[in-house]
Amino acid sequence: MRTKDQVRSDVWRSMDRDGVSRFPGAEGRIPNFAGAKAAAERLARHSGWLSAEVIKANPDSPQTHARRLALSQGKLLVMAVPRLRDQHRFACSTQSG
Repeated sequence: MRTKDQVRSDVWRSMDRDGVSRFPGAEGRIPNFAGAKAAAERLARHSGWLSAEVIKANPDSPQTHARRLALSQGKLLVMAVPRLRDQHRFACSTQSG
């Protein structure tokens, strides 16, 4: 069985090879990719998303559209604040529109 790191490395290489990763490339991060907006729109049609009142997202670029969709749908958005190392690690918003 392959490890999580092996799977990640394979996915990163495939994304770069197939030209779908965006700047600065896929390796070592949650990569931005061509089709991220369409993926977020597909996610927003999933039954789990539709029934959710709270969405936890990462601050990474590929999740930008998903975060916007969550807020526009009136969901509570919980997101880690990048590079913050004190007791306030999460930011919440219910801003709409």
